[in-house]
Amino acid sequence: MMQSSKLKLGSHIKHPEHGDGTVIFVGVDHIKAAFDDGTERFLLRDEHRMEAARKTLPWPESTFVREHDKVKHDTDYHWKPVFNISKVPHTIIPEDSKKALCINKGYGDVYKSARSMPATWSQGVFIQWRYSEYSVTYVLDETNQRVGSFPNTELGCQNSLTLQTVHVWENGLEAQITARWGAVDVNFYDTHHLANRLWYEAGKGYDFLLAGLAYDAIPIYGYSNQTERIPMIFLPDSKYDIDNYQFRAPIKSVKAFTWLEQDGWKVRATVMRFCEEDCDLDIYITQRAWLGTQPPHVGQIIEGRLWLQGFLWAPAEQMQSANQRTRQRVKP
Repeated sequence: MMQSSKLKLGSHIKHPEHGDGTVIFVGVDHIKAAFDDGTERFLLRDEHRMEAARKTLPWPESTFVREHDKVKHDTDYHWKPVFNISKVPHTIIPEDSKKALCINKGYGDVYKSARSMPATWSQGVFIQWRYSEYSVTYVLDETNQRVGSFPNTELGCQNSLTLQTVHVWENGLEAQITARWGAVDVNFYDTHHLANRLWYEAGKGYDFLLAGLAYDAIPIYGYSNQTERIPMIFLPDSKYDIDNYQFRAPIKSVKAFTWLEQDGWKVRATVMRFCEEDCDLDIYITQRAWLGTQPPHVGQIIEGRLWLQGFLWAPAEQMQSANQRTRQRVKP
């Protein structure tokens, strides 16, 4: 097995579960490999040899990987679409805005998991400063010290994913999720992590609401949404974190919004397609990020870079039960 420090594009690896593969992306802390069985997977560089073995462990070790303190996340960049980075709101929210504060609530606050909270897990809270469906969220530890902040939406495009790994940050309160979407693994920042973490289990299906906050986006000409095969792109942006992506996608719908006094457009676009099934994503494009001369419109092809975030809507088994009850109610 090749040492992780020597991995590069084109390196051959042998995974105990997926077999032979080729490295197609190398990041600071993660690699992505295309395996001979047709799958593609993100793996931690230092743990790619332990991926399959970890799944044989009991919960939560089977699902959660705690990152070491050398893993760095440039979260300031998430504010680029809505703020000048030098003005990121790291300080306490202004006094006259405190009435807008509320606790970030998620699926796990309404539907309690049967699992008990592990004693070693960090405790804290996500506090939201609401702007309708568009928020600023502050991450506070158990001493009420701010350890993070991010812009987030309580909306998104519902997609069914199979959870692979939860990458818990060094602060123990924030995390990124690796999950299988169609035929590929994707990574996204979990905006409701503290509320929902007890529900997560590797290998199980969940419905997540996914949203992309565009760092930049531009219209591409020469293609039409009526074209039979549009060259869609949804690839990791190797310059940044694992939840940053490059995209090219046709627009299905457009809706105006305002986020932190930034006007913009929520576009639903098809970023991937598997077996004729569209994988759609809501991409939020502020005027600050839009590089076109006219607003985006349905049928247009756009490309750019985005930060992918999401949160748990419901476990797949509950969605199936709800659908079954609905079918029974409408049965003639």
